[in-house]
Amino acid sequence: MSGGKIIDPRVKNRAVTEFVDTWQDYRSVTVACGEIAASHGMSRATLFAELRERGQWPAARVGDLALENKRLRKQVQMLETQLAEGQK
Repeated sequence: MSGGKIIDPRVKNRAVTEFVDTWQDYRSVTVACGEIAASHGMSRATLFAELRERGQWPAARVGDLALENKRLRKQVQMLETQLAEGQK
């Protein structure tokens, strides 16, 4: 169900392009979406839906990636220790 005005596809394209190119410059992906959407005359929900539909919404948050990185570093360290012990 559409709740608002029709957004010109060219405007959506410009907003999507700007988001993809610049979202990491903002303090959060949600803030980026809201501010970029507003600058193109659309709601955050409209830009979010367009990004999701195109498969361009960032899937992982930076915090999630940092935790994964920490977990993988521990795993590498454990494997290096096991390898070193096996070579003695």
